[in-house]
Amino acid sequence: MNIGLMTPYWPTTDPDSGVGNSYHQLANALAARGHQVTVFHINKNKPFWQRGYRGRESGFDVVEIPCRVFPRKSWRGRLMASHVAALIHFYFKKGKDLKNIEVMEAPSQDGFALLYRRVISGEQLPILIRVSTTGTQMEDRQLKKKYLYNSWLESLLIRSARHVCTHTEAHREEICTDLGLKPARMAVIPHGMSLPDLSASSVGRERFVLTVGRFEPRKGTDTLLKAIPLVMAQMPDCRFVFAGGGGMAELWRRKFLEEHGRLADCVRFLGRVPVDELETLYQACDFLVSPALYESFGMTYLEAMRHGKPVIGCLKSGGAEEVIGDGGLLVRQGDATHLAEAIIRLWADRGLHGELSSRARLRAEYYSLELKAERTERHFAKMIAGEI
Repeated sequence: MNIGLMTPYWPTTDPDSGVGNSYHQLANALAARGHQVTVFHINKNKPFWQRGYRGRESGFDVVEIPCRVFPRKSWRGRLMASHVAALIHFYFKKGKDLKNIEVMEAPSQDGFALLYRRVISGEQLPILIRVSTTGTQMEDRQLKKKYLYNSWLESLLIRSARHVCTHTEAHREEICTDLGLKPARMAVIPHGMSLPDLSASSVGRERFVLTVGRFEPRKGTDTLLKAIPLVMAQMPDCRFVFAGGGGMAELWRRKFLEEHGRLADCVRFLGRVPVDELETLYQACDFLVSPALYESFGMTYLEAMRHGKPVIGCLKSGGAEEVIGDGGLLVRQGDATHLAEAIIRLWADRGLHGELSSRARLRAEYYSLELKAERTERHFAKMIAGEI
């Protein structure tokens, strides 16, 4: 098959984006299965008048679509004007880069796929829209122009798309309920990641609890910071490592150290770390804590579980229960005391830790990158044949 992947998120410009990293991995996996893959990276950070990058990477092609019109911080430049710039670019590149594409996948965010499907493709090219955490599901629901525009465009794309998928049953149920869709319209194709050889995993000299992600309320970082003093009161040997940045990172770090200066040696704030360093942290940590309020899937859960590390997540938080399953512990959302109890239990009970570690690795095998590529390939074949 000749497959196109359209995404406004890509590791070169959005290294922290789960969407971007997921598409990079999928492109690699589909290319390894013998398919011709072209990634159309819609780069909202690069002025539309500059030449876009074109090249080959690990067996697949990358075509960059620069589309920034106004200054980067202007919401206009990142939304409506950039849509028009990308649309014009696609129109003039239609015969060259797109003529051989048989099927395409694109995320629902930002609505670029809607404009392409409506104006350029004219429904001729089957496009699979993958729905992650939507704008309306984000914790920040302030009535700002950019949120209104993004949410409206994304909802319109999901409702009107012929082919739609997401990555967990729980997320499909919520999206279909919110938008009034029949669940049968939305396929479930889980995310996947390559599985490392556990025999080659390094073991750190110091035990520590790891948390990975942006510092923001939706990720539950504030709840974890409140739970740490409760844990240290009973487990003074416990150590915590935070890997991730975000707009609230410095503010919350400074506030925590001002209030709990005595714990400064027990908690490390690393900020954003490179991918290879993050892998080392997953290998060396005792377990992962990610008390997010909502995740459509939760890639950090899988990133830890593939290394055989148990995970602590939250109940009723989208895909967490489905992905973590019996490979970790689940606590109540926003409950620092309940979270502290789970951390203490998993830190102190080595038998429980070993049992959950084995289960975590087994669950990760269901979410292997090879299986994701195989499931995606089968779905694409049905789309091309007109069976769905």
